[in-house]
Formats: sequence, C-alpha cells, structure tokens
Amino acid sequence: MKLGQFYLNHDITASSHPVNVDGKNDEWQKTDEALFVGSDSPLHATLRCSKNGNRLYFLAEVDGTVPEGNDYISVYLSSPAKSSLSSGDICMKISPMGTSRTSVFDGRGWITEDVYCNWKTTVGSNCYAAEFSLPTDKLPAEQGEILVNFGVNGNDNKFQSLKPTTDTDTSEWLKIHF
Repeated sequence: MKLGQFYLNHDITASSHPVNVDGKNDEWQKTDEALFVGSDSPLHATLRCSKNGNRLYFLAEVDGTVPEGNDYISVYLSSPAKSSLSSGDICMKISPMGTSRTSVFDGRGWITEDVYCNWKTTVGSNCYAAEFSLPTDKLPAEQGEILVNFGVNGNDNKFQSLKPTTDTDTSEWLKIHF
C-alpha cells in the first residue's frame, strides 16, 4: 500500500470573523486555513489566524500530550520585507497553564517586552488550546502580510517547528495575508 503525501504548510490567508479571546474554538470555522506541526511525532499542533478590526487573532490547538508545565507553543512574527530577523520582530510563548512570555528582537537578540497580547488557554486531558490576539499596528507587517514561524514543545521536551528557530534566517518562514 502506498500512502499519499500532502503539502500541509503553505502561505495562508487569515479569515475574517469576530473572535472572543476565551481559549475556546467555538467561533473558529473548520474551513479556516491552518499551519500544522507534528508530522514526525505523536504531538500535533495547528495554528489558525483571523483578522477583525485592528487586531490579528490566533488559535493554537495542541493534542497528543498531557499538558504540563514545560509545554508551550511559540509563534514568531517577522516582516516579509526582510529575509532575517530584524528589530521589532515578535516572539510569543504561551503555556497550557496560561503563562506567557512576549519578546521583541532588538537587532542582537530577544528581549522581554509587552506587545499588547491578550491570551487565554483551555486544557483537556490530552490537549490544550491557546487563543490570543495582537493589535495590527504593533506588528512587523507590510501591506497586510506578515511572516510566521510556529513551534510546539511537549512534555518530552522536544521542540518542533515549521522552520528552524536557531538562527536569524526568516527566508523560508510562511506568510499570513490579512
């Protein structure tokens, strides 16, 4: 038997619907485009995006893990006008327990800084969801586009991401159109 191979991750277009940042996926549509991490492990995560008004909303859903303190999702946002990290790029890490760290790249490294992110998480027995939003005027976006990299760390402490996060190259990160 031969299994099909599918290209799962590609540039996506944010949907456009109201979102209440409550950690639930009630208002998200099954047809919303998503990014996927986890094809090489039992841990799977998706990231969806919606724009409404002057905020960009995200829903990250993770399954295949019993949520613990060292679990987290990471979302990196960068300007599509550049091919490497630059000042003003954003990194958000959110744990299933609701703790969050937001950082901004200052040209040399990541520094902890408030990026006006609202977030809420919900936890199930083998899964968790993180819903969060940022004001569009604080994003390193260009003409309704932003580069994204998405990763997840499970209780096995193995970090998986769409693209490598160990260097400053963003040339292969995916675009979100909004």
